[in-house]
Amino acid sequence: MKKVAILGSGPAGLCCAHTLMNNYDVTIIETGPDIDDRKDNVTEGLGGAGAFSDGKFIYEPCVGGTLNEIVGYSTMRDKIKEADILFQEYGAPSDRIKTPNYSEDFKAKCRQAGFTLRSSSVKHWGTDAGSLIIKSMYENMKDKVDFRINYKYDLDIKNGICINDEIFDYLVLSVGRSGAWFMDSLYSGILPHLTGATDVGIRYECRDDVFSSFYENSYEHKLSMRSSYDEVVRSFCACLKDGYV
Repeated sequence: MKKVAILGSGPAGLCCAHTLMNNYDVTIIETGPDIDDRKDNVTEGLGGAGAFSDGKFIYEPCVGGTLNEIVGYSTMRDKIKEADILFQEYGAPSDRIKTPNYSEDFKAKCRQAGFTLRSSSVKHWGTDAGSLIIKSMYENMKDKVDFRINYKYDLDIKNGICINDEIFDYLVLSVGRSGAWFMDSLYSGILPHLTGATDVGIRYECRDDVFSSFYENSYEHKLSMRSSYDEVVRSFCACLKDGYV
C-alpha cells in the first residue's frame, strides 16, 4: 500500500487518518505528548489544541478560518457534517444543539451598535468530552495507524518525502497552531503560500443580563465588526451562562 505521513494529531489529522487507514499505510507523527500526559501542555500533543477546550462544535464555515474560500462553502458544510457524524461514532452527543432564532428587533439592535451578528448552529460536547472522544478514536485506530507520539523528526521534501530516512508517498500537513515554527521553515523558499491573519484574543466581561438573549439562542454567539484599523474583530470562546458554558 501507498505510505502516508500525517504531521499532527489534532482533529484534522485524526479525521484524515481515519478516512485513509483502510486503504493506505498511515503514520501519524506528533511531536507533543500523549493525551494523558498533557497536563501542562494545552496546545500540543495527541488531540490538538482543542482536546481540553470547552467543547463547542460549530456547523457553519462562516465562523473561523478561510478554508471555505479555497474549497467552496458547500464542500465545507458537507465536510463539517461528515466530521460531526464521525465524532458521534466515538462518543460526541447527537443532540445538545442550539440553532439561533434571533428576533429581527434583536438583530437590528446589533446593527445599530455596529455589529454583524453571524448565525450558526452550535453543539456543546462539554469540556471533559473532548479528551474522551480523542481517546476512543485512538483505541479504535491504533491497530491500523502507526502513532508516533513525542516523535522528533527531520523532514526533507526537496527530493520526494523523507522523514528520518523513511520514504513516504504522500504527506499531509495538519500541525495546527503549535506547528507555526515548522510551517515557517517550509515556507522559506520551498512551498507556495499566502500570509494569513494573526488572531489576538482579549478577555472581556459583561453582566449576565447583557448575554441572556444570546444564551437563549446559542452556546456561542458570533459578533463581528470593523475596527478603526479596518480589521475584522469577532467574539469567540464565550461563557454566556453565569461565566460557564
